Amino acid sequence: MKVKVVVSKEAQLASLLYRSHIINLDPLFFQFLDFKLAKLVYTFRSKCLEGKGKEFLLGILDKKIKVDYKIEWFEEIKEELIELKNKFEGFYNEKIEEALEIIKETFLIKKFPNEVEVYLVYNLSPTISFGSALVYKDRYIIFQSAGKNERRSVEEKFSGFLHELLHILFDYNEINLPPDFEEVLIDLFVPNGLLDVKLGFKLYEQIKNKLLSIPEKESEKYQKYKKYYDCLLKILVNYNFSKNVWEYILENVKDEKIKEIAKEVLEKLS
Repeated sequence: MKVKVVVSKEAQLASLLYRSHIINLDPLFFQFLDFKLAKLVYTFRSKCLEGKGKEFLLGILDKKIKVDYKIEWFEEIKEELIELKNKFEGFYNEKIEEALEIIKETFLIKKFPNEVEVYLVYNLSPTISFGSALVYKDRYIIFQSAGKNERRSVEEKFSGFLHELLHILFDYNEINLPPDFEEVLIDLFVPNGLLDVKLGFKLYEQIKNKLLSIPEKESEKYQKYKKYYDCLLKILVNYNFSKNVWEYILENVKDEKIKEIAKEVLEKLS
């Protein structure tokens, strides 16, 4: 599987629009920062309502759609992103074969797209990183936050990439899971999860607290996915990759609905 890593001002803008849609930021929020940007967010939201949002984003990425907005500060951070791009590509080439082999055996993934596009986008936050996966026809795209200020190692960036890649691979292999269940399952493997331990990025003791108690009970993410976290956290803390995760869930979880999810996936992939 080839990965194409891209740094561009178009990616920076497309990612901003996509994130605004995912976290449901109203165009009015941007109006107080930049009116032209607010208008662009509104245009993108309108395209989403028409079912053409992804086409609009790809048009920006591919420079086929010209927009009346420029990220003036992009040149200031371009070299930093290119440096991170080179580091990521080197690490990807070193670890991707091993990672994909584990993913095959763990999730029974049989097919991989020929190419995944990874767009590195600058992130100002030293505490919050983000990634987003976008699938449209035969395009498989990941927006991955980057920036030295993130204070993340290349292993942690790669782990974040694997999280989004798993969403893409589930889609590509037609593994249709309830969205909340899919997010929780992947989150417990990467980033900072079981797959990091298997790849040698983390010691088990470093991620054990996450499996036992994180996300913290008061966190927004925990509350949103509480039903699945409460079930999966208890059993996956002891998962050792000796069998695929669907069989393991089926044998160890008590929740009948989750058992049914795992059973359906096993039947489909067998």
